[in-house]
Amino acid sequence: MTKIDNLIEKAKRNPNKKIILAEGEDLRVLKAACFLTSKDVADMILIGNTENIEVLAEKNKLTLNDIKIIDPNLINQIKYVEFLKKRISNLDELSIKEMVKDNLSLACSMLCLNEADGVVAGAQYKSAAVMKAGLKIVKPKTKDTLVSSFFAIQLDNKNFGDDGFFLFADCGMNLSPSSEELAEIALSTAEVAINIFDMEPKIALLSHSTYGSAINEKSLKIKKALEIVNNKKKDLIIAGEIQLDAAIVPEVSFIKCPDSPLQGKANILIFPDVDSGNIGYKLVERLANAKAIGPLCRGFSKPLNDLSRSCHVEDIINAVLVTINQGEDNGF
Repeated sequence: MTKIDNLIEKAKRNPNKKIILAEGEDLRVLKAACFLTSKDVADMILIGNTENIEVLAEKNKLTLNDIKIIDPNLINQIKYVEFLKKRISNLDELSIKEMVKDNLSLACSMLCLNEADGVVAGAQYKSAAVMKAGLKIVKPKTKDTLVSSFFAIQLDNKNFGDDGFFLFADCGMNLSPSSEELAEIALSTAEVAINIFDMEPKIALLSHSTYGSAINEKSLKIKKALEIVNNKKKDLIIAGEIQLDAAIVPEVSFIKCPDSPLQGKANILIFPDVDSGNIGYKLVERLANAKAIGPLCRGFSKPLNDLSRSCHVEDIINAVLVTINQGEDNGF
């Protein structure tokens, strides 16, 4: 079984979790909710027009038993309006009332009010909208917490990473992270590896340079990030600045950096900016036919995860499984 396959069994060890899917009128989302309910993995909550969801389910011969539907136009909105008035101080009441009618804003409000254990959205919402709702409503764990994103990548070729499994970060949130931010992204993703995927982190801080083969502002930024990580967590296996081939291919590592602690066996790839991260995961997903779950989020006060608008039903299922297990991710 792969790391992704193991998620469902691990999720079952955390029963009675309530997960909101904010785009309940999307057929892919509806199918994912029905599957997860049939496997008794979590209590699924769909947000959307009740009649539209019921018609969609009937048309596609899907059973809605035990799936809760929240229709923004049919609920008592007062408590959510009052919550958002306190949460977002710079908006007038009319704007707040309009927010409550929005599926994503309502989902995030319910999450903050402990009416659910996690939210997954992004099948129709743009990633920017999901992140904006997260930052404005769910908010980071602390005022100093950097919110970042990661992808879980599973390859058919088991010769790379951890039996074909990688975590890629940050591929969707921080445009051009500083050395300090790269260090925090690396540490945060290492926590995900340990607490959610039961793997030993082997982290590559990626660059166009390997151990000083090119000395410039960008490579020095990566080198400084390595120093920060090593000062904070001395027992992590981490290398940087390092090129991709030296990070994941033992034969190349032996030639370019024989003393690297990774030895060509990195399973966490930290990209220097969001452009390279986004391009990198899509190349692997499309050209290597890899499974890519994400962009998943780290650093919010409660579990909130994004999807690609091109996602499949399986992608939504896997994002929900990660979300369930994030509730047990308490850091190092």
